[in-house]
Amino acid sequence: MPDFVLYSILAAIALGGYSVLIKIILRYRLCDAGLVTWGLGIGTGIVSLIVLIVGKYTFPTDALLATIKLAALALGAHWFLSRALQEGDASTVIPLLSLKIPLVAVLSIFILGEHHTPRVYLAAVVAAIGVAMFGVGRQERAQGGYGRHPFLAITLAFMSALLYALLDQAAKQTLAYTSPVKLALWVNIMTACACLIMLLHPHYRPYRLARLDLVLFLLGGGLMFGGIMLFFHALDLSDGVTIPNIVLGTRGFFALLIGFTVGQALKIPMEKQPHKIYLLRIVGSILLLTGLVISLI
Repeated sequence: MPDFVLYSILAAIALGGYSVLIKIILRYRLCDAGLVTWGLGIGTGIVSLIVLIVGKYTFPTDALLATIKLAALALGAHWFLSRALQEGDASTVIPLLSLKIPLVAVLSIFILGEHHTPRVYLAAVVAAIGVAMFGVGRQERAQGGYGRHPFLAITLAFMSALLYALLDQAAKQTLAYTSPVKLALWVNIMTACACLIMLLHPHYRPYRLARLDLVLFLLGGGLMFGGIMLFFHALDLSDGVTIPNIVLGTRGFFALLIGFTVGQALKIPMEKQPHKIYLLRIVGSILLLTGLVISLI
């Protein structure tokens, strides 16, 4: 197994866990997507700052503007993801982020000049069909959110996937000037500064955060930092961005697995859908994994 595939799988596990944690916070603690986005962004920045100080990493002066652009894309993608999770179930929204796979495959042709064999593009199409399975069927109202059909959640997830796809293109270009760890650290720290400014808005003044909320933000920050760093390593080792993204698409499968496991320990379930909806989601996960296999054989 190539090293970049291993890094991508580990990133998928970390980011799948991070996404489930967002839904847990929105469902049981703070039902405000903006507050959760900014809180988790600050948590990620704190974790990154600790690693920065301990590792004595320097500022990537050669990639200043690129790092700022990456931080802006990351902030937008995180916000759309949190809003999507407020509107829809985690088992619908998280796998939909795999729409990034065909988006990356197309964008990389124009931005990075990537060209792959037909097999890789077939894998992207199969993965995209798998993603579509998560929006099929009449679905119940999301627990902890609002809205009767996942159309809005799907739209928000698509916007998040688009920004993540653009972020990957920019990250691949920037890694020519700096290391994956240093880039991940400074992107997270810059994003955290923007999140801190957003929290100064009067809308958030009535909220009072408990100690558990802060712990969850730091836990999410650790998962996000680990996922971003691992995936940047994968992009750095890979010749392009399409195949690592196909592998990262398995985050939907890991989100389903982690969400089910955690849900067994909770008194109130995170979500409740008809059995046929879960069956469609399982089929979608299988197609995502099939796309992964096709891209690697």
